[in-house]
Amino acid sequence: MQAQRNNLQKCNIQKAEHLTALLFVKRPELKEKLKREDSRLR
Repeated sequence: MQAQRNNLQKCNIQKAEHLTALLFVKRPELKEKLKREDSRLR
């Protein structure tokens, strides 16, 4: 049961990453904004 849950989590993460990538393709300025936020947080 645990393995099944992990697989589902992995699948959801991949889906989210895919959607994020698609979003960045459509709106590159979002990626830049995110990068700036990211470097500021570190």
